[in-house]
Amino acid sequence: VYTGVWLRHYAPVRERSESEEMDKLGQLLVSNATRRRLAGSRASM
Repeated sequence: VYTGVWLRHYAPVRERSESEEMDKLGQLLVSNATRRRLAGSRASM
């Protein structure tokens, strides 16, 4: 699991499993950011 600078403020899924709604929202935000990051890297390459 990558825990670099841009994901350092996200708590591990196991630690925040007690808040399922926030976990779903967190996964949504991460997936959207990842999608944009991957699209940006593809465009620049």
